Amino acid sequence: MLAIIGYGDHVQRNILPALEKLKDVIVKYVVVRDLDKYKHQSNFFFITDFSKVLADKDITSIYIATPISSHYKYVKEALTAGKNVLCEKSLTTSFENSEELVNLAAKINVKLQEVVMYQYHNQFIWLKNYLKNECNGRLVKIHTSFQIPHLSPDNIRYSKNLGGGALLDVGFYPLSMIISLLGMPNMVKSILTAQPSYSVDLSGIAIFNYKELYAVAEWGIGRLYKNEITLEFEDHQVTVGRAFSKPPTLQTIATITKNNGNREEISINSCDHFYRLFSDFFNDGHNDLEHLAAILERAKVTDIIKNDLL
Repeated sequence: MLAIIGYGDHVQRNILPALEKLKDVIVKYVVVRDLDKYKHQSNFFFITDFSKVLADKDITSIYIATPISSHYKYVKEALTAGKNVLCEKSLTTSFENSEELVNLAAKINVKLQEVVMYQYHNQFIWLKNYLKNECNGRLVKIHTSFQIPHLSPDNIRYSKNLGGGALLDVGFYPLSMIISLLGMPNMVKSILTAQPSYSVDLSGIAIFNYKELYAVAEWGIGRLYKNEITLEFEDHQVTVGRAFSKPPTLQTIATITKNNGNREEISINSCDHFYRLFSDFFNDGHNDLEHLAAILERAKVTDIIKNDLL
């Protein structure tokens, strides 16, 4: 059985529809701060006491979708209680805390995974296969960006105390994309920017230096919407839109542009990447060590970039 910690818009809009497709998964509890807010909903058993979840032997897994600043506490308590944990990004606010949780999960042999849903989409699989195909020539650059317009002023992403800021939120996606496709870089240089009226970073850019190529990640809040990745080769480039967030029914397009200006569009089938992510998480054959290593790689790069905050 599964317990959900947090019940925001993301959970209701993306996670619950995916879980409904998993017939063998039962949600027993949803932990919220304010019971009165959900007293008229009877579809779940809403509670405020997280210790009740930890003590329930029927609960084998916990999904955490709370502000980033609370992740460390919830994840540590859940792991210590022997529960498998799937946590929204970013796992914690520091490499040190993430490393502690990864070591704890490995020590007591329970699952720990960050929600990196786009890696389960047909689009990401297509990109990986395209990169592996030597017939496509030599890759020279990757550029990826995820930017969104400003949100409501009371949004948690603007709260420093809640672990807000662009880097740990929207920045997670382009940074993790580059690491997933190319591995750890030789060096990372970055710039983070803030604005006087905000207490958190709102945008950033990072350049990843690899032996024979480089990659650029851009992210921001309060920016023109961008959600894309471009793979540049010696004689052509491949651009894919909606690289990170996309509805389960959306068929995406990979556009290949040649040096001579010729273009080719390839359709990529839609799929529910959240459903695939949860299916993998609940699969007994789940590769725990691979996911733990990936958490540390992402956290290490993020910590390097955090030190460049202006």
